[in-house]
Amino acid sequence: MRSLKILISLSVLTLLAPASAALAQTGAASGAPTSDFNTEPVGQYRPLSLNEAIAVGLQNNLDVEVNRFSPYASELSSEAAWGSYDPVLSGNAGYAGSAQENTFSFNEVNIAKDYSVAGEVGISALVPYWGGTVFVNFDSNRALTNNTIQLYS
Repeated sequence: MRSLKILISLSVLTLLAPASAALAQTGAASGAPTSDFNTEPVGQYRPLSLNEAIAVGLQNNLDVEVNRFSPYASELSSEAAWGSYDPVLSGNAGYAGSAQENTFSFNEVNIAKDYSVAGEVGISALVPYWGGTVFVNFDSNRALTNNTIQLYS
């Protein structure tokens, strides 16, 4: 849940940061008048110390904002990598049926019908640090026929 909150806040900051930077550059956020040749506010200058200039530069730099959230993004990548060790449930089912007219004279039925039903269910998982796989599998098969004579091999 914490990872989801971090991901949402990263997305919101990524979407809103360019818009707020554009408003701050044009002076539209302060409502200051602009000249025809320059997009900076007229008459709104004040001297800045070196520390204030660095602080303002860091606040408006998107690369710094992105790097502030890189530990959270790497944590999400780490959690996603461990997802390959989650167990996998698998299953398979099949049905086959056939009906053929009898051509063998010793067989008592007119139409020979054969049915087959098969199924399989299993769970498997990778084992961390060992590089192996553990799995449990169950399969079943059932065949029915109405033939009175069967071939043996």
